[in-house]
Amino acid sequence: MPDRRSGRDRRRSPPHDQPHRRQAARHFSERAERKPDPQDWLPRLENLGLRFEELRVPARDDSGSGKGFEDAAASLGLARAHTAALSIGLAQAALEDAIAYARERVQFGEPISNFQAIRFKIATMATEVEAARQLMYHVCTELDAGRPARAEISMVKYFASEMSERVTSEALQIFGGAGYTTLHAVERHWRDTRLTKIFEGTSEIQQRIIADVLLGKPVKPS
Repeated sequence: MPDRRSGRDRRRSPPHDQPHRRQAARHFSERAERKPDPQDWLPRLENLGLRFEELRVPARDDSGSGKGFEDAAASLGLARAHTAALSIGLAQAALEDAIAYARERVQFGEPISNFQAIRFKIATMATEVEAARQLMYHVCTELDAGRPARAEISMVKYFASEMSERVTSEALQIFGGAGYTTLHAVERHWRDTRLTKIFEGTSEIQQRIIADVLLGKPVKPS
């Protein structure tokens, strides 16, 4: 997308799009043993363990920039923003399912959407989803503009994944026992969102990054 102020294209090619890194990736893939891990969450996401034995990377595949860690960190930042978006999507789906079910489910002669306890749950769920969404929009704007947002990336990954677990759990609670069956998608939303607190850096890792940005690295007393 062109920057309106400068007229330049502000999109940056991710590290893995650069030719020397594509060559290195092919070299790795040819020598790696791939064995999918069995898992029942996010079935469309294949989780693999990789093992490299006697692997040598040709010198021509070295970027020579000396910034391999920075490139990897930049890619991880994008992945964390993506995970936040995934978390928000799962929470939004659970919220919509809970609203629809609350309107349909009749108890004591009226839909449970009339009960204050259910209404307050849904109000809180919707508020948390929207708060996470707006934070994600802000972080993605910073990333698109090429501005550093290390703390903000960790904030949105941490906040969105924690929020999503709360919202999907509350949605399942609205469904009651029916929500724990595979007759409704809410149980899958609940299971899938739990993983977002783990991959691309756990919630605890995100808290550590945020704290390090705000307070600096811990200093041990001499």
